[in-house]
Amino acid sequence: MERRDEKRALISGEAAEWLVRLRDERLGSAERRRYVVWLKQSPTHIAEMLRVSGMNEYLHDAKLQGLASGQDFASNVVELTSHDTVTNLRAILWWRQKWFNWKFSTGLSALAVALIVGVVLSIFSSDKTIDTNLGEWRRVTLSDGSIVNVGPRSHLSFDFDDKQRSVYLSRGEALFQVVKNPNRPFLVNTDLAVVHAVGTQFGVTRRDDQVFVTVKEGKVAVTQGGAERSPITHDNSGPAVAPDNAPVALVADEQITVSARTWPIKAQRVDASRELAWAEGHLRFDDNTTVAQAAEQFNRRNRIQILVDDPGIAAKLVCCAFNIDDPESFAQSVATGSRKHDVALVRDGTVLRLVPAEPRTNE
Repeated sequence: MERRDEKRALISGEAAEWLVRLRDERLGSAERRRYVVWLKQSPTHIAEMLRVSGMNEYLHDAKLQGLASGQDFASNVVELTSHDTVTNLRAILWWRQKWFNWKFSTGLSALAVALIVGVVLSIFSSDKTIDTNLGEWRRVTLSDGSIVNVGPRSHLSFDFDDKQRSVYLSRGEALFQVVKNPNRPFLVNTDLAVVHAVGTQFGVTRRDDQVFVTVKEGKVAVTQGGAERSPITHDNSGPAVAPDNAPVALVADEQITVSARTWPIKAQRVDASRELAWAEGHLRFDDNTTVAQAAEQFNRRNRIQILVDDPGIAAKLVCCAFNIDDPESFAQSVATGSRKHDVALVRDGTVLRLVPAEPRTNE
C-alpha cells in the first residue's frame, strides 16, 4: 500500500509539473506531444491530471464552447455537440470521484484521453488553426497579444514557442498587427516566401502561384523560399532592391509580389490603406480599376458571384469604395452608373450577370 501511495504521489507531481508547463504560452508543439504521450501511458495519469487541474472548474468556466463549436484541436480530440455538453460535464466529474474503482475498456480509455487532451489544449495551447469559408471573415487575438484579421477561403496555423512566433499561411489572406518582441520574431511562412517582422502591421495574400506582401506600418523582411538570410539595406531614395538570395526590406506603403520564377523583386509603392481595406470590411478601387478586376476581388470573397462575359463591360473603369460583403450593390452601381445605359444586371440565384443592355426603342 505504501509503495502504491508513493507511485501515486510521483504521478501527481508529474501532473502538477505538466499543468505548469501547459500554462506557459511559450510551450512548443514538441512538448505538447510529449504531454499527450505521458497522458496515454496510464488511466492513473489521466485521473491525476483531472485532480490537480481541477478540471471541473475549467469546464464550468469554458462551458465546452470550443468543443461544441467544432473548433480544431489535436488530431485525437473527440468532438462533442452542444446537445451533449451537460451529459459530458457530469461524466467527467463522476470520473474524477470514482476513477480508481473503474476497470477501463480500451474504448473508454481512448475516449477519456481524447476528451482531456482536447479540453486542456483548448485552454492552454498557443498553437491554433484558423480555417475560413467563402464569405467568412475572422478577427483573432493571438496568445502574444498580436491581432490577425483573416479573409475568406483562408487557412492559417500557428506555432509559438520561446524563440519565435511562426504562422503558416497555406491559402487566402491575412492582416497582421504584431506586438513588438525582439526576442521572439514573428514569421509568416508560405511555400513561396517567409515574412519576418518584429512589431508592425502588414498583409500577406497567398493566391494561385503568387504571394503578395503589403506593409501598412513598420518594416518587414521578405525571403523567397529557402533563400539564405543576409544583411538588408534600405535608404530613403526609394524601394529596396535585394541582390540574389537576399531578403527584400519593405516599409510602409510598399508591396512586393513573390512567385517561384521571379527573384530578386523590386518593391512597389502602393496605398497600403486601400490595398488592405478588405480587413475593415470594404473594398476601395482607384480610377484605373476595371470592372473585371473589381469583380474578381468580390468573387474570391463572397458566395454571390459576379459574371462579366462581355469584353467591353469587363474593361470599363470603376472607382470608390464598396462594402466587401455586398457584391450586388457593386454590380448594381455598374449597371445604373453607365452613362450610355448599355449595361444591365441580370440576377440568377447566387449569380449576378453584367450583360449588354437591350437597345432602347424611340417611342
